[in-house]
Amino acid sequence: MSRDQYLYHYTRPEGLKGIVERKTLWATDIRYLNDTQELIEGFELAKEHLRQKKERATRKNQKSRLEWLSAQLELIKPSTFVSSFSTQDDQLSQWRAYCPTGGFAVGFRKDLLKQKAKSQGFELKQCIYDKEKQSKLVGRAIDSKVDSWVRSPGCTGYFGLIGADIYIV
Repeated sequence: MSRDQYLYHYTRPEGLKGIVERKTLWATDIRYLNDTQELIEGFELAKEHLRQKKERATRKNQKSRLEWLSAQLELIKPSTFVSSFSTQDDQLSQWRAYCPTGGFAVGFRKDLLKQKAKSQGFELKQCIYDKEKQSKLVGRAIDSKVDSWVRSPGCTGYFGLIGADIYIV
């Protein structure tokens, strides 16, 4: 198999020992990581997209629904767990971040990781660092959930809009 069919998890010796002995990879709740900036930035992009939609809205009830939804973003406590992988098997930034005193880049087949994640109700997603792409993804996710609700004359569906697939990190 070629290198591009693998994802690499950088870890210290103790981490590798745990993976081998337990045959398990751990994911961490994103809210408890040292750097939660990616999560915060995702919410900021969502709020900005809703603000722009509100500016373009033509009716008062549309504006008030968008305002309400934007306020709800402050209340969301996402249950998002992350585990870090890289497409590179020897990347200096990964060594520095995850194994500053030495460690391993453990290669896992992408297809098997995706299959295992899916079987346990998870998804394997690539982190997007490009700000323009992030903004477009957030916009599409919000638009797909919000547009028909904002335009509808009734006031139902509030809670159905707030879900894991509305925010993107």
